[in-house]
Amino acid sequence: GGLKETTVRLIAGGPMMGKPLPDTVGYSTKTDSGLLALGTKYANLSSPTACINCARCASVCPMHLMPMYLDLYSCRGEWQKTDDYSVNACIECGSCAYVCPAKRDIVGSVRVAKANLRNMKR
Repeated sequence: GGLKETTVRLIAGGPMMGKPLPDTVGYSTKTDSGLLALGTKYANLSSPTACINCARCASVCPMHLMPMYLDLYSCRGEWQKTDDYSVNACIECGSCAYVCPAKRDIVGSVRVAKANLRNMKR
């Protein structure tokens, strides 16, 4: 049992919609559908780069959103603009982040924007 020494990344949930844990000393709860342990061969440890505006994320979005703008405005803290681009319609499937050549954490940005919009409406 336990993790192999070559494990460098843990993901709580599945590979597309799971949430990366901050380190390999993380924990899981009974609400996690799974725990994915990735070694150096499969873990993407490269840092994200600036968006190149290729629009691949928009072409694969099942909700027909513009994920590149959701990411941009979330990173800038412009929560109202994320709302203007229907951030709450995002189902957080992870398709956008999967195809992104810049390796942007678009789903993470969407989650941050949704949380900030919820806090603003309180």
